Amino acid sequence: MGMAWARRRWRVTPTTRRPSFVTFLNLKLNHWSFFKSSMVFRSRYIKMMQLNRIHHGI
Repeated sequence: MGMAWARRRWRVTPTTRRPSFVTFLNLKLNHWSFFKSSMVFRSRYIKMMQLNRIHHGI
């Protein structure tokens, strides 16, 4: 919760110190890392489900 709030707050504040291109790159990197982590989590979850199915004999 706190992280999302901080991110939102950071977005709302005007970025006069650094150029918009850098912030754009940062957002892209953040999005890519989040996407990768979600994909890894999904694959792990699917593997666990398959293992559970095999274990329970469904």
